[in-house]
Amino acid sequence: ILMSNMTIEGTLTVANNTDLVLTGCDTLIFGNGDFSNSGLLAVDSCSAMIGNGDMTISNSFQIGAGGFIRVDGDVTLSNSAEVTGDGNFFATGCIEFQNTASLFGDNTDCCPGPCFRGTGYPLPLKLLYFTLEKEASNVRFEWASLSEENLDRYILQRSSDLRLWENSEEVLAAGFSNSVLTYECFEEKLGSRGTIYYRLKALDFDGSYSYSQVLTVRQDESKNALFCPNPVDNVIHIPNNTEEIRILDSSGRLLLKGIGEQLDISELPAGFYYLKCANNSESLVK
Repeated sequence: ILMSNMTIEGTLTVANNTDLVLTGCDTLIFGNGDFSNSGLLAVDSCSAMIGNGDMTISNSFQIGAGGFIRVDGDVTLSNSAEVTGDGNFFATGCIEFQNTASLFGDNTDCCPGPCFRGTGYPLPLKLLYFTLEKEASNVRFEWASLSEENLDRYILQRSSDLRLWENSEEVLAAGFSNSVLTYECFEEKLGSRGTIYYRLKALDFDGSYSYSQVLTVRQDESKNALFCPNPVDNVIHIPNNTEEIRILDSSGRLLLKGIGEQLDISELPAGFYYLKCANNSESLVK
């Protein structure tokens, strides 16, 4: 089944030897994702898949990730499920493995999130690298080209949904070069909260163009501690919370979980722990 730009409000389920292909620089957005029973999902280079919830990949399901996959939640891979390819996989929550599953050849749990795995996109540009560094509300971008031929300029583009892109900054290219050249530009006062995606568009003198991989910046609201007191005695209190609370040790191992405004931790020994509530993480001492 070939997919194009599509938004699914609920759960996306792909199972029972079903093959799904996302191609043509399109974007698939859905809620939770359930992929199981020997099916196949191919996310081609330049395409993006965004899950606004948890994702489970199980029972020998295969995902070929040539593009960008983002999960705003937890990811569980089990029973020989496998994600391969040369793209990027990002989760705001935990990534956990069970029974020989793997993600780009790796099966090391990542918890608490955010978690990133990937080998980078196959770049249509002859780029050595494209990176960003965030400082407060500003972002510095740096990239280097291995060579340039008939190249007019680089255009930094930004998007909030990976579908609509707007030009942010322009940097003139050398035009013709057989040596490594380094460039930089700045995005000041990001302002908007949430996730912002960036890519480079390389524009030739003849009007043809190509894109780099996509980089991600998350602008979080400034926040105080989510819980009180800290250090904690026996019970954690989180005002107005109706979401799941998780307590993890320093290695990311889940120790306790519950739902509501408080959690009894009286049975935990004294020490340093991580508290995870929805997409927020804090440190606590008992």
